[in-house]
Order: sequence, then structure tokens, then C-alpha cells
Amino acid sequence: MGAYIDNAYPVQKGKVNLTTGALGATALCVADGSITVTWEDDSTDVLDMVAGDAIDLRNAKSAVVTTGTFHG
Repeated sequence: MGAYIDNAYPVQKGKVNLTTGALGATALCVADGSITVTWEDDSTDVLDMVAGDAIDLRNAKSAVVTTGTFHG
């Protein structure tokens, strides 16, 4: 297989085109928006993202879509 599979974002059923709700261990922004991340100490940060941004959320307690569209 070529490099495309190595660089592809992994999607899963029920976690595509999310405009509300919880994200998983990763998030890919599809349409500009923001997510609210809750850390282990219960503090939060709002992350503004633009289409194409991808982040790893494994160190977060939870992350939810605030605005925009995400694969998560």
C-alpha cells in the first residue's frame, strides 16, 4: 500500500460529521469551529480550529463539539 494509508485520518461509524456531542481520542476539523476540552483536573479550554486541523485528544478527560463540524 502507498503512503496515503499511512497518512489517512481514521474514521469510524458514528464519529463523522459531528456538529454536537463528544469526540474520541482524535479530532479532525471538517468545517471551522471549536471544541471544549476538559482536562483531568476538570479545567477546560476552548480550542478554535479551521478545516483541516487534526489533533490528538488522548490526554483529555473529554472533548465536545461547540461549533463547526468534526470527525472524531
